[in-house]
Amino acid sequence: MSPSQQLRDAAIVLNSLPDEMVSDVLSRLDDQSQHQLMDSMDSLESLNKISGQELHQISRRFREQTFGSAGHHRPASANLIESDVEPSVQPAARETFQYDETWLWPQDSLGPNTEPFAFLKYMDSRARRQLLETEHPLNVAMVMSSLSPEFASSITRDLDPAFRMSVIRRLCELDIIDDAKLMGLRYELRMRAKRMLAIEHCTKQGFAVAADLLSLSDRKTRDGVLAWLRDRDNELAEELTQRILTMNDIANFSDSQIAKLLKRVDTSAWAGALRSTLPSVAKRVLECMAPRAAYIVNAEMAAFNPLDEEAAHWSVEQVIGEAIKIRAEDSAVGESP
Repeated sequence: MSPSQQLRDAAIVLNSLPDEMVSDVLSRLDDQSQHQLMDSMDSLESLNKISGQELHQISRRFREQTFGSAGHHRPASANLIESDVEPSVQPAARETFQYDETWLWPQDSLGPNTEPFAFLKYMDSRARRQLLETEHPLNVAMVMSSLSPEFASSITRDLDPAFRMSVIRRLCELDIIDDAKLMGLRYELRMRAKRMLAIEHCTKQGFAVAADLLSLSDRKTRDGVLAWLRDRDNELAEELTQRILTMNDIANFSDSQIAKLLKRVDTSAWAGALRSTLPSVAKRVLECMAPRAAYIVNAEMAAFNPLDEEAAHWSVEQVIGEAIKIRAEDSAVGESP
């Protein structure tokens, strides 16, 4: 069924509901969907233009597509139609995820007295969209109906337009939801979210390690690895490049971060490192040094042999190694440059 047909069907169903229920449904939609639905309702002008037979056929078709031909609710954890994406977590695998969840979302979002889907608030919009769009639209409508209107509206806004319209259509026709069914859906979604975020967390950790290793590598090695990676996955190579820390990035450090570096790295290492980087970066670091230290480093830079690649790499490695540590320390408190 096309999005326009789904929109029209939703408007017809919504027109038949009491004003209080209409307001509740509309409050959970994003602004664009609200306007589209209200415009569609306005275009109908009144239900007098819709025959009783057509309304009956629309309602019957909706119930059959959503609940099956018998018109009964299926368990929320079941696949609602044969073409749906199967849940990522199968019953036999549920025990795999019995570890502490507090690194994923705050403990107060998991208690028995919290909102059923409170954990969704602690997922970024991309991960949340990925999680919900693999669900049947009816399941997503059930989730929306249990969230605050403001949060439901923000989620609706992020959904794919065609999928969003399918969710809206079901939200308009949603019956009273059984608590057990809602808790079953909560369990399935939370298990899938945990698996998805755990994989993402581990991937990010591995990605960070790879970036740090390349940051500490000599330029020839780093360029060779990135060239090899670009031939296979250019997007991944570009993302990794952005995370690699080089001497040029030191210029973007704050004065306090450079001060930490100056305390941790010996002047002999600074001479080789600054001799191997851009003049603007060297100037930025030297300006943060005490006058006597800057004088010594300038003198050692003048005497440094730029053809001595081993000494140059050792110097850069000393600075970058400490810079990585400082960036990680500041990132832990939200002060990363």
